Amino acid sequence: MANDTSSMYNLSIVDYIVLFAMLVLSASTGVYHALFSSGKQRTTHEYLLGNRQLGAFPVGVSVFISVISAVTFIGTPAEVYVNGPTFWLTVPSLLIVGLVITRTYIPVFYRLQVTSIYEYLEKRFNKTVRMIAVVISLLFGFIYMSFVIYAPALAISSITDLSLDVSILIMGLVCTFYSTLGGIKAVIWADVLQVASIMVIGLILVLILGCVQVGGVDEVIKRLQEGNRDDFVDFRGNLTIRHSFWAIMIGGVFQAVYTSGVNQLVVQRNLSCKTERQAGISAWIGVVGVGLTRLLACACGLVMFAYYAECDPQTAGRIEDRDQTMALFIVDLVRGVGADSYGVSGLILSAVFSASLSTVSSGVNSVAANISEDLIKPHFKYRETCLTWTTKVIAACCGLITIGLAYIAPLISSDLLESVLAFVGILSGPLLGVFSLGMFIPWSNSKGAIIGLFFGALLGYWFLFSSFIFSSSLTDQLDFINSNCTVGDTMTSAAPTTSAASTTSPPEDSVPDWLIYLASISYMYFGCFTCLLTVSVGAISSLLTGPMDPASLDPDLFCPLVKSFCCCLPDRCTSWCCSSVGRNFDPKSGYVNDAFEVEANGQVETPIPRELYLNETTIDTRF
Repeated sequence: MANDTSSMYNLSIVDYIVLFAMLVLSASTGVYHALFSSGKQRTTHEYLLGNRQLGAFPVGVSVFISVISAVTFIGTPAEVYVNGPTFWLTVPSLLIVGLVITRTYIPVFYRLQVTSIYEYLEKRFNKTVRMIAVVISLLFGFIYMSFVIYAPALAISSITDLSLDVSILIMGLVCTFYSTLGGIKAVIWADVLQVASIMVIGLILVLILGCVQVGGVDEVIKRLQEGNRDDFVDFRGNLTIRHSFWAIMIGGVFQAVYTSGVNQLVVQRNLSCKTERQAGISAWIGVVGVGLTRLLACACGLVMFAYYAECDPQTAGRIEDRDQTMALFIVDLVRGVGADSYGVSGLILSAVFSASLSTVSSGVNSVAANISEDLIKPHFKYRETCLTWTTKVIAACCGLITIGLAYIAPLISSDLLESVLAFVGILSGPLLGVFSLGMFIPWSNSKGAIIGLFFGALLGYWFLFSSFIFSSSLTDQLDFINSNCTVGDTMTSAAPTTSAASTTSPPEDSVPDWLIYLASISYMYFGCFTCLLTVSVGAISSLLTGPMDPASLDPDLFCPLVKSFCCCLPDRCTSWCCSSVGRNFDPKSGYVNDAFEVEANGQVETPIPRELYLNETTIDTRF
């Protein structure tokens, strides 16, 4: 069964019909919302935020399917298959993430009524900080979307008669089409369609078929124990352990907080809700949906190991890359039940396609929002209708750029899940850090924010390059049994085999042990360390360069919990860093009270705009 060396599978007519139907339905949402929906995308507010009139449920579903992507559908089962089930701990860690984002970041963004979350950085610091953050986020967005398109295209092209180029082109063009035409409404309702009828059903179907063909749940558990895949929690404190309890509960939480709390792709959806309460509900729906879907994907990885327990398909030469294992598993399951011609393969492969479509369409829409709101609108004067059409053209161009980058994605790395999460940590850590600096540190200023961003990004890029030079982890990968594995005409020995590492290390005697250890830290910590360094350096640099006067700042720029945290500080600290926040700020005019500019005749007093006042305002930090 699992030892069949034939991996190529020709899709039937029914399979193609199912795939085509999914693509047409997704594309039709863009046409509908562009031509027939109320509003018809005449303004950027309608195009990018749906006039903030969307309900919590469709937004929440769109949030979680945008976060899930094909990385979860393909990369997570492959990760569990190779390295064991400890990655499942990311599911309970999401409860912490939900509490953090709904109590801190989302309330701030919603109350400020921003379209681009980077508007916050200009309100809190200045335009320079905003532009730096936008550039980092655009780099992250394009790299992430290229991986999301490339991954399922690689997997599907390796087992079907669809070529890699065609798979990339189809997914890229369809999602670019409906996200460009229909805007945020089309993206959200297409996501609801894809998740409700395709993606979750596909994972459940794979799980059921796998358990049945292995011989039941008891047999799955037995094979997991024989293959040492029954260790679900690793409490060791070694920072190089790939997915220890601490790596996930600390490092993984930081990554997930960025993804769900200060990521334009996700926050833009939450901000399209009618009320702040519904925005919080949509965030929780997204968190719960991500958790349940990730749990299904981890379970599929365990069943996949039980199915291939006697012969690893890569060892047998059936696939070239670990990330192709899930797609091969789907084909073998369909063959096993004799459902080759009933559209089952088309349905399950549609789940893979839809996972990519949702994320890339969401990414295209959010990147277009960033470019329009952060790079064009502040510098050029357009009529609203002209700006809306400009944003649509930008969205189309972003989609085409993503398609082009998807063709060079394999040059970056071969491990899908690790590559994506590593890039999330490296690029998102400094961004999460600068937003946290602004919301939690009242005295932080623009100079501190820029210096913190620089050092956070520097540490992130050190992690990136060192991971290519050294092995990504000092801990060994789990073994494969391979007791009944045929490679060509040769039967392999019954001795367990270990998957080869994808990176090479320099001679150990030429590099200090401590440097090897630091370079081998689990990628799950990247976001944590870069974020904490950004906040720490930013806070200290702000004190050294002239801290901001909290009394001159809009209270809405700070996390609602800031004053609660200040109860733990001495009174002389809270008098200027917490309790004074917003004391001199007039929310109606946007001016600072009691700060005046006297005209030449000495008789007329004019309030100073907040931006001008903040540029010159510092405070005495001597207690």
